[in-house]
Amino acid sequence: MVAMITASLCCVQLFVIFIVLVSADQISRELQFEPGQNINLKCRTPDNKPAAVVEWSRTDLEDEFVLLFRDGKLDPEHQHQMYENRVDLRDQQMKDGDVSLVLNNMVPDDRGIYECRVAQAETNRKKRAVLDSDPICTFRLSLAPLPGTLDGQSKNRGNKPAALNKGWNKARDDKLIIGLAVWFIIVLVAGFVALYYIRNRCYQV
Repeated sequence: MVAMITASLCCVQLFVIFIVLVSADQISRELQFEPGQNINLKCRTPDNKPAAVVEWSRTDLEDEFVLLFRDGKLDPEHQHQMYENRVDLRDQQMKDGDVSLVLNNMVPDDRGIYECRVAQAETNRKKRAVLDSDPICTFRLSLAPLPGTLDGQSKNRGNKPAALNKGWNKARDDKLIIGLAVWFIIVLVAGFVALYYIRNRCYQV
């Protein structure tokens, strides 16, 4: 009996860890770009309805936005200067919930993890955490490899990795930590269950 319970719990543990790791891989869509290119980060609201607030952010920009749309127009007050006059919503009317971001004239520094959050109601908050909800779309943008390079970086091995790698690895590390925590809790519960059954069998004997 104890062996069967332990085996079942081990299967559950492996399943939970698998789901967490798969979710970490699927949460982001990866896109590569070349300098000077225009790209479109396609995203829709969950209910396919227009949003009152649309926030496009990058994980390494802290309190500044890639794009903030509110009050029926773009809000440049807290937009990062590198995105001024280079970004827009594909459709500011958000037909069918289209909140896709258009990035024009891409540059190498555009590498990073982009997240889109939306709200159906207006909010008066102005700083970075305008929306506390989970992102509805996430993109990882990287520079397309150039001839003679392996990953779009210079051949100079002394170059520091791009900021996006730090953000991307942190996101995956967070998922891994959650998975390990769940695994530890399940193992702990399994141990108590096993001890309970062993103790009962000893008393029965």
